Amino acid sequence: MKQNCKKDTVVGVLKNKSDLPIVINDKWYRIPVKSAPIIVRDKTIKHIAFYQGGKFKDSQSQIQYFSEVKKISVHKRIELLPNEKNNPNADNDYYKIELAEVIKLENPIIAIRPRRINFIITDFRRFIKANDLNEVFCGSYIEEKVWNALKSERIDAEREFEIYYQAGDRDKFFRLDFALFCKNRNIDLECNGDKYHHENKEDVKKDKRRDRILTQKGWAAYRFTRDEINMKLGESINELKKTIDYYGGLQDKYNTNRYKFISNAKQLPLFPEMYHTDIK
Repeated sequence: MKQNCKKDTVVGVLKNKSDLPIVINDKWYRIPVKSAPIIVRDKTIKHIAFYQGGKFKDSQSQIQYFSEVKKISVHKRIELLPNEKNNPNADNDYYKIELAEVIKLENPIIAIRPRRINFIITDFRRFIKANDLNEVFCGSYIEEKVWNALKSERIDAEREFEIYYQAGDRDKFFRLDFALFCKNRNIDLECNGDKYHHENKEDVKKDKRRDRILTQKGWAAYRFTRDEINMKLGESINELKKTIDYYGGLQDKYNTNRYKFISNAKQLPLFPEMYHTDIK
């Protein structure tokens, strides 16, 4: 079964405050050719929205503006920003994305837990209905199935959360399918949908290296297979709940309070039906 998601929209990042007037007044946005999403390269993009980075302070980690894409062309960065001739990327190729009317959302789409992103590729219909950044993401069928199950069970998760690390002098990152923030150790929940994934020695090697780096950064890897997702998702979610409790329970992203799925003697568990225990 395929995910009903027409990927025609990109959420890009406004890293600096100086980028916003270019978008609103000059009506264009730039993306490096070497890192551009495929729907930009093949010009199937229809809309683009803008996530405001950390330098926006009071309005950071939210999407306020979007626009329809009118035209895409390639230019050197120095041609687009002639006043920044000393920028180390001045001679690199960039897509200039020319915009139609730039529209301000009545209610911004907010990342309740502030986070860093690169690009989000999504469906415009999904984007326009979103309130929380997690609602913008458009994953595979199995990722959507897990996401819906997590929401149904009130398990707070961040979708496609990026974890950055240093590799030599380069800043690299892993993109987690779902990030669960717990009191004692965070959980990287992965959906291994490819049935051949663990038969490929290179994939196994990459997974082990990835898990090792994440462990060093305080994360625990937890994987759902395709069969677990399609045939016994409820059972798998219950096992995940126990793992969440083992790591101290989920953090509340709205404040500093913590809560657990399994209680101590003075606190009710969130999921008492899971445990054969008398609650007093």
